[in-house]
Amino acid sequence: MGSLIGTSITNMETEVDGVTTWLLPLDQAVNVAVGEYEFVHIVDQPEYISIPRTPEYCKHVILWNENIVPVINLSSWFYGHEQSEDAGVVAILIYNNSEGELLYGGIKLINIPVLDKVKNDQGCSLPGNADKWKEISLSCFKSCNGEVVPILDVAALFLQGAES
Repeated sequence: MGSLIGTSITNMETEVDGVTTWLLPLDQAVNVAVGEYEFVHIVDQPEYISIPRTPEYCKHVILWNENIVPVINLSSWFYGHEQSEDAGVVAILIYNNSEGELLYGGIKLINIPVLDKVKNDQGCSLPGNADKWKEISLSCFKSCNGEVVPILDVAALFLQGAES
């Protein structure tokens, strides 16, 4: 199994200390992770703009730094429930499209992200709904408290979308 975050471990310090990731709390039970440099900003209590005739999990965009940023609610995608009306927190993530352009996407969270270190020996299988997780995940690890945490493939999430 290669490196969990998609970058190879090249020095002893990284092997000992692990790779820095951001843990993003989707809801009370599920966290996901992204690489240290894929997380750009937090928008607290954003003003959502509704997009008509879109699926429940991606019915909003926000304006951030003069960009229209699509916001995905992964909890809604996985469990099919409607999004709550509270504004919450949005994590702004960055990714490249096929032309190499940098783009932004947002993920709705219930709380602010936290930094963590992950080592390759923490790797594990994806959680329940593995087919959906495979569409948008690079890998998965078990946190120090035993929680299974998928590592998002940010480009796959926003370019392919959570289509199913």
